[in-house]
Amino acid sequence: MPILTFHQRLILATLLQQTQHFPQRCGQTSTASKPSYSGMEYALNVKQMGYLVVAFQFLLIPITGAVAAQSQSGIASVYSTESGSHTASGARLNPGALTAAHRSFPFGSQVRVTNRTNGRSVVVTINDRGPFVRGRIIDLTPAGARALGFSGLAPVTIERE
Repeated sequence: MPILTFHQRLILATLLQQTQHFPQRCGQTSTASKPSYSGMEYALNVKQMGYLVVAFQFLLIPITGAVAAQSQSGIASVYSTESGSHTASGARLNPGALTAAHRSFPFGSQVRVTNRTNGRSVVVTINDRGPFVRGRIIDLTPAGARALGFSGLAPVTIERE
């Protein structure tokens, strides 16, 4: 069985509490007929938990699709140029290297970034986490931004290679 995230466990616990307080939703006629299951066993007893099947499938969707989408569109930004600082992977930040930060792609992933404004593209290596600004999908080093022909923000599409 896959490992559930904190939020998925919280949703599942809430659903379990609701079914214990409202047995009619589970197809049961009274609380006296409720079997004495505990925790996950109770959640997985599909016969007793008819409507929970859909909720449980909903919880598994992020797990089966845990790898980020292979293609994403959004805004790219440029890293700070403080040379010598360390990235999340432990490597030194090199403003002249074709590297980038992404929230979920594994370190070492090769990603093709395409500037949607001018059509230029470059392959960069993910070695950091970020960006942590809503709407942005990737942080590029200054060298990567120069290769794409922008200096601040740009609309891009990224594809894992």
